[in-house]
Amino acid sequence: MIAILLGAMLAPPVICIDPGHPSENGVGTRGRFLTELEVCWQVAVKLKGKLQADGYTVVMTKSSMGEKVTNKRRAEIANKAGAALMLRLHCDAGTGRGFASYYPDRVGKVGKVSGPPKFVLESSKQLAAPLHRAAVDVLKEHLPNAGLKTDRQTMIGGKQGALTGSIYARVPTVLVEMCVLQNSKDEAFMRSKQGYEIMAEALRAGVRAAVPVKR
Repeated sequence: MIAILLGAMLAPPVICIDPGHPSENGVGTRGRFLTELEVCWQVAVKLKGKLQADGYTVVMTKSSMGEKVTNKRRAEIANKAGAALMLRLHCDAGTGRGFASYYPDRVGKVGKVSGPPKFVLESSKQLAAPLHRAAVDVLKEHLPNAGLKTDRQTMIGGKQGALTGSIYARVPTVLVEMCVLQNSKDEAFMRSKQGYEIMAEALRAGVRAAVPVKR
């Protein structure tokens, strides 16, 4: 029994990477040259390799860039994996700039389903702050810090109280808007030779700060 418990304590944390879109909300935004679909997938693939090299177990919510997965199903994949963190990758639209992170801070409702439960609210908030700080530190010479925010500060979260993926989540969840793809400076950074690599490094630093591997 002791050996089993020690094994569980030393097991690598599971990180669920959720490359945004396509979902029931469409294929995402686009800039002049890049699509959200492409950016999220390319960064996710790079991040997966980096986290595996760090000793994490990594689960992805889809197996190809164009695979359509609903937000409910994405949460279910993270739940089933017992993820220590579900990290959701997106790119924003609009007139702003920079890297932002979002976490659920209250129970929301979609259809007849309410969530997330209290422990998910608490753990998501706890992990979001160090993740955001570490990521923006890596990105500070490339993108502005657009802030650490709550789901309610998104369009869908403002209507439902939380994002759909958060409502169905039973594990800690943080969504990042890696850049504002419709901003020419943000898009230029992501299009640069090292754009995807730097973003993956920033997210790697965030995960390591929020969910360190026990050695």
